[in-house]
Amino acid sequence: MKGSDQAGWADAFAQHSDAVYHLALVVLRNAEDARDAMQTAFERAWQHRNRYDTARPMRSWLLAIASHEAISLARRRRVRAALTLHDSHPAAGPPAQVSLELWEAIGSLPASHRAVVALFYLHGFSIEEIAALLDVPAGTVGSRLHTARRRLREMLTSDAPQEVPA
Repeated sequence: MKGSDQAGWADAFAQHSDAVYHLALVVLRNAEDARDAMQTAFERAWQHRNRYDTARPMRSWLLAIASHEAISLARRRRVRAALTLHDSHPAAGPPAQVSLELWEAIGSLPASHRAVVALFYLHGFSIEEIAALLDVPAGTVGSRLHTARRRLREMLTSDAPQEVPA
């Protein structure tokens, strides 16, 4: 696809919008913020379309941009919530394949861990692919995934609800 082919880019964005939105939703747990992250991710992809490597799948490239944007927005939102001491945005519901109990447990993980969980389990990327998408070492991805699994297991097998420290 040529960099100036607007119709082709619009089609590609439309084709991958659900995957980008669901990744942002898992990380942010808020539908409005997920739409904002998706919009910004697509704007950045369009602005940097000349950097797209056509040897890579478009989906991977867009999800990498979206994961960075969602994590960044989650950090900004956490700062905003800390300043106002109240996050007025309601939590979004889980995707169809995720139980409410698991969704709530995933939501208590740090944003960087939620992104890894979403990319690995919901989008089927390998640890190496996630490392490339997030531009972090594979060991970091493996560590985040291991920590997320351990924390989720602890929360889901415990009788009492627990908060996971960030």
